[in-house]
Amino acid sequence: MRDGHTEFTSAPEIPNLRKDPFGPEHLAPKPGQPTGWGMQSGNSLVGAKGPESPDIVDDVKPLPGEVVIHAYGLDKFYGTPLDLVLRSSDTRFLMVTGMLADLCVAATVYAASTREYRVTAITDGITTIWPDILKAVYDIFGRKLARLMTAAEANAELGAK
Repeated sequence: MRDGHTEFTSAPEIPNLRKDPFGPEHLAPKPGQPTGWGMQSGNSLVGAKGPESPDIVDDVKPLPGEVVIHAYGLDKFYGTPLDLVLRSSDTRFLMVTGMLADLCVAATVYAASTREYRVTAITDGITTIWPDILKAVYDIFGRKLARLMTAAEANAELGAK
């Protein structure tokens, strides 16, 4: 597999702890009530539009034929065909980007490492809400879980091969 993408999605018919009590922002908002982090906001609900949409942003949209894995939890391997897709295409090395570094990205990097994938975390392609937490996540990744490099460094390495 050359390129693949994952989306964190939420749906009322698929219960999980990422909605309540640990992710109320993934519950449909109540009319007239405030929304945002830690409040019912409809974030990542299937069918949501605008900034709450689970869809991949246009700047990195998948090309025709690229795989998109829809995940209902933080770890993009858990309950999805991601491992099957990667292994069936003999993919062993992953370059990871995304948000939130301390939640979805970290859960997926841990899961990939456990499955013996060789992970590179693209540091200028990963973010979270809290800068000090991002620094800590990179420290943890760099100890045993992933190589750390920028997109330019990764592109240069790929171009050299």
